[in-house]
Amino acid sequence: MTIQTEATKIVHDGTGSQDTFTFNFIVIDENDLSVYEDNVLTTRAYTLSGEGDPAGGEIVFDDDLDVPLAGTKVTLIREGEYKQETDYTAYGPFPAETHEMTIDKIVILVQQVKELIDRAFRLPKWDVTSPFEVTRAPDDDIESTVLGYDINGILTLMPISDSYIETNVPNPLVFAEPFTIDTPSLNLTGNLRFNGAGAEPTAFTGADTKIATGTKGAALDFAMWNSDGDIVGSGIAGTEINHVPDPSADLTGAGEIESVTVDTNGIGVGALLVLGIDGNWDEADADAELTIGKLAVALESGTGSKMVLLRGKYRDDAFDWTPGQQLYVGSTQGVIVSTKPTTPAFVQVIGFAKTADVIYFEPSKDYAEV
Repeated sequence: MTIQTEATKIVHDGTGSQDTFTFNFIVIDENDLSVYEDNVLTTRAYTLSGEGDPAGGEIVFDDDLDVPLAGTKVTLIREGEYKQETDYTAYGPFPAETHEMTIDKIVILVQQVKELIDRAFRLPKWDVTSPFEVTRAPDDDIESTVLGYDINGILTLMPISDSYIETNVPNPLVFAEPFTIDTPSLNLTGNLRFNGAGAEPTAFTGADTKIATGTKGAALDFAMWNSDGDIVGSGIAGTEINHVPDPSADLTGAGEIESVTVDTNGIGVGALLVLGIDGNWDEADADAELTIGKLAVALESGTGSKMVLLRGKYRDDAFDWTPGQQLYVGSTQGVIVSTKPTTPAFVQVIGFAKTADVIYFEPSKDYAEV
């Protein structure tokens, strides 16, 4: 017998009614075939046929009413014992069939090892790292650690906080200009948007964007530079990005931005919007309790699917604020004002003026009726 295929496993999708599953590789002994449901060895009884057939065979679950559930990954995989049980006697018979079966078993076990290696982490062929082993003391904690290289190029376990930066924000961040990230072992979670609202999420693209390796343990773990080389943002591993650059263009925002459904917006870009009970957004108005609360600034005009600023900075060159002024929901629909609304109205702070034409938008969760 020859072995013409390298296959050692096959994966089926359970349907909830299927009781028969095929395999396309030789199984010399029925005990060499394992059946998994997802990642767990099945406990259901089944019957195997095709034992010893180079073309394969099938298994049939004994109870056709007790079969793998729909969506279950049913994996049939050859997992033989690593043994050699053929015993040759000196000057004794040398049967060709027995000898060929022994060779076949060796090849089968080699294929079995190859299947394991194919699912393992491997270094590229040019890597001459030696020895490739994890450095860890017997009493080291392994909880909340990841595998990585230290500053000496030694594979080791390191705390998660030393190995990645997490933005802690569920929505994409928007930066007015391309930036450079310089951080140790960067794994930035969340999406990034470049060059203002409306751009599609992307990961580290742009003329002046790059990722570089920094010094582990440096005081500045996360930094952003604009095209002029100025730092425009910074953060610390495991924390939110805590600085957002001022928008570089009129009627744009930077910060936490999301695409939402807008039902009413008669003002256009810059309108103050509120989340309605239907999950859509309308113009905010201090005159009614239903039109204040969860706020956003419209970054696109019109209604339908639009980008809004949930938190961050918004620029409008027509503004003429006094820096430091507290800002409120206005009594005119969709308007931001610097004068606290008067009776009868609901007062909600939406942020403050950073400069004459840039506001820092961070709406208070609280409001009061006057």
